[in-house]
Amino acid sequence: MTMRGVTVSQREGGSKGVSPWKFFFIARLLASNAFFSGDWRPQFPPSRNLLPRGRFFGVLWGFCLCGTLLISGCMSEMVTSERDFPTYPGHRELSVYDTVELMPFLELIPESPFEKERQSDFLKEYRENWFSPWQKNPSPPTNTQLLWGLNLISKGVFYRENKRAVDAVFLKKIKNQMSLEAFPNKQGLAVSVRYTHLRYIPDHGTIFETPDDFPFDVLQVTSIGPGTPLRVWHVSRDGLWVYVDAPFASGWVAVLDIANMTQAARDWIMSLSLYSVMKDAVAAVDSDTAETVLSLSVGQHYPVSKSDKTRIYVPLRQPGGQALWVLTSVPPGAIGPLGVGWSRDAVVKLVREVFGQPYGWGGLFYHRDCSAMIRDLVSPFGIWLPRNSSAQAKKGGRFVSLNGLDNAEKKRRIVSQGRPFVTLLWLKGHIMLYVGSPNGEPMALHNIWGVRVRDPQGSVQKVIIGRTVITDLEPGKSLPDFDLTQSLLSRIEGMTFLGE
Repeated sequence: MTMRGVTVSQREGGSKGVSPWKFFFIARLLASNAFFSGDWRPQFPPSRNLLPRGRFFGVLWGFCLCGTLLISGCMSEMVTSERDFPTYPGHRELSVYDTVELMPFLELIPESPFEKERQSDFLKEYRENWFSPWQKNPSPPTNTQLLWGLNLISKGVFYRENKRAVDAVFLKKIKNQMSLEAFPNKQGLAVSVRYTHLRYIPDHGTIFETPDDFPFDVLQVTSIGPGTPLRVWHVSRDGLWVYVDAPFASGWVAVLDIANMTQAARDWIMSLSLYSVMKDAVAAVDSDTAETVLSLSVGQHYPVSKSDKTRIYVPLRQPGGQALWVLTSVPPGAIGPLGVGWSRDAVVKLVREVFGQPYGWGGLFYHRDCSAMIRDLVSPFGIWLPRNSSAQAKKGGRFVSLNGLDNAEKKRRIVSQGRPFVTLLWLKGHIMLYVGSPNGEPMALHNIWGVRVRDPQGSVQKVIIGRTVITDLEPGKSLPDFDLTQSLLSRIEGMTFLGE
């Protein structure tokens, strides 16, 4: 049902009440002598004499019982009515562009926005960044980096997934697990062998700033896909976690989610061309056993066979912890050469793939957040972006500040200077991809959790979108409780021109 421009879903499975015919039938049944004879008689302790014996009392009792059922049924209907859902906190949905309305924006994708010389530079830069954990000899992480997450949750009140506050016992346990007095206790090369997560502490549990701050786990660094090059620095005291550098982040990862690499294996993998995954949920099937060994996703890259460009190598963990690279087959069209060049058809394919997908903070639940969506969308073309939104804005290309401008001037500059699908729009904590201004109104593709509104008491609340959508720069503006001071447009600080 739509109310005030907001779609509210009616709860399913609620009682529909008691119909008059059901009412009459139950009352008649209770009035019959048969109901009060033999095994039909309810056994209410302590005495069987509590039951009415006569037809008159049976009818009276039946009508009383059915009246109660009728009232309870009506109450259940009232509770499940959409009119009676509480307004705050509410998971109301805004009017956003769905897949049916995506095509007008896809027609704005440029055919070749980059010069060929620049495109060749993209691939070289991308490979250098991607393989950096295997190539460079970086300094080990500092104590500040290692203790950042633990120090954060030690200085305030934070809550675990059971909504109970983090206590001193938990903090002591984590610090002991880190075994920092022996840091670094293991160094080497490795590769991720499954979709996994980098964490600020060696623990899988979620930690929130407030009990109801889902999904914003403060200890989630990022997700990483299988085949990601890693450099190992340290092993936790129990041997279940390792601290690693990935190409775009550092953190603790479960030891069973990685495999060790030899120098020879590294050299061989780096001698091969990389192919990018162009679809989500792609099955990589072992060419020898015909068994599915991995599920692949957009934004991941794998070395391709020199003799057969339709097959790629994926890493598995052997019992001893070493990496075994298995030759696999994937469905036609599921992969393509990394950095081969911008293609409008390829961009359309990738946008359709990520559009409408759920929001996943830091890659939780196998989903993407705002920066991961953009990173995965442009990486097949060899465009390297850092992992978080701020770094993407400042290092992803030529940055133009929009600070200090009013909303009208921001719009004017975005419309006049922005290049569809190759311009990022950045505000603190969020990043979007400008997709054009088909009606003079700048629009953006982004994976967004929600927009801010204020309840009658003035408290900030969220209206949940929770997926990849195309919106204008003020989604939620039509809501009567929308907070204009917190609109995306009012908070935009700059735009970044990719590849410049």
